Amino acid sequence: MPIITPQQADGVTPTIGAVSPEADTKRAESAQPSFAAAEPAPPVLGPEVRSGIAEPALVPIVGPTAPQRRGKRVLGGVVVLAVLAGAIYAGLTFFGGDDTASVNTEAATITAVEATTGDLAEFVTVDGVLAYGDPIVYSSAVDGTITQIVEVDEALSRGDVAYAVNESPVVVFWGETPLYRPLQAGMTDGGDVKVLEANLSALGFTADGALAVDEVFDAATTTAIEAFQEDVGLVVDGVLNPSSVLVLGGPVVVRASPLGTAIRAANPVLSLQLTDEATTVFMPNRDAAADVLVDGLITDIPRVGESFSTGDVAFERNTEPVIVIIGDTALDRVMFEDGEGGDDVEFLEATLLSLGFDAGGDLEVDDTFDAATTEALLAWEQDLGIDVEGDDDDGVFNPSDYVVLPADHRV
Repeated sequence: MPIITPQQADGVTPTIGAVSPEADTKRAESAQPSFAAAEPAPPVLGPEVRSGIAEPALVPIVGPTAPQRRGKRVLGGVVVLAVLAGAIYAGLTFFGGDDTASVNTEAATITAVEATTGDLAEFVTVDGVLAYGDPIVYSSAVDGTITQIVEVDEALSRGDVAYAVNESPVVVFWGETPLYRPLQAGMTDGGDVKVLEANLSALGFTADGALAVDEVFDAATTTAIEAFQEDVGLVVDGVLNPSSVLVLGGPVVVRASPLGTAIRAANPVLSLQLTDEATTVFMPNRDAAADVLVDGLITDIPRVGESFSTGDVAFERNTEPVIVIIGDTALDRVMFEDGEGGDDVEFLEATLLSLGFDAGGDLEVDDTFDAATTEALLAWEQDLGIDVEGDDDDGVFNPSDYVVLPADHRV
């Protein structure tokens, strides 16, 4: 693109190069800028535009200027124009001004393979036990030699022998309160007594149904302890020492077990890690007594890791408690006086008797729901706070108010 100066645009061609001495002397005297014979150009406030392209403009210097300085100014303007012209030419060449520019037209190579589909044909089955939490180290309560102990990776549940010291077994109980004193007749009430009775009951030592799971050590508790001691190989004396029981929070898997080690009290014996099998418990969704569906809001839930005893609240539905019964017999129908008998009636009566609700001694554990069963059930439900004021609910077992859980469980 040609470069046009303001003077060329007015038809005047500036003279650039050698300047005559006369002209130089005249300019020195007048101290005014001049481009040969051209008239001085008016001041330019911005670039002039020609055919839509902004062109650089020469701005006259106003005021006295030495000839040498004035000569350099003219030369500087020419150099700027020359550089600009070269840049424009180079730009046109780069962006396609030269038809001979080489273009890489080599086609890209695309490789394709055939896709295939199939069925998963390989499976790997691994035996193991799911566990959670960090292993916990348990210590011996007495001095002696370990004469029996479970193997590493073996699972332990309630009633299992964890180890033996001097051939005296240490049996697994479950609970939240450790046994910290000898449990025997005449002792004060306490949470450790309830843990003892709950475990004896879950293991089937119920003193023929007379054992009540509470905090009171009575004659039935002594009878149940003696039956337990005889079964596991302890001295039968009706007194349970804490050293004979290992109270755990639930099922565990063994991580370390030093068989044959001589130990002193408080020395580490076992490293155990909690483990569980998951069982989903569904909220009862039908009021069997009224034969209607029960929609509701869960208003209270147990904490994670919690285990229950019979009579505990599993959760609340619409602020009403749903009560736990520990066992393996389904209670899924309405039961009432003079109704159909069965194993579930017998299981309910055994539960009531173990809790101390025996209708004044008249309750018999059989498969017949009679007046004594009604009286015992009503007394338990009143004790639990279950609403039994309606005539339809008096002494009637409604399965929507209960949930049956296995002895080995954890939330």
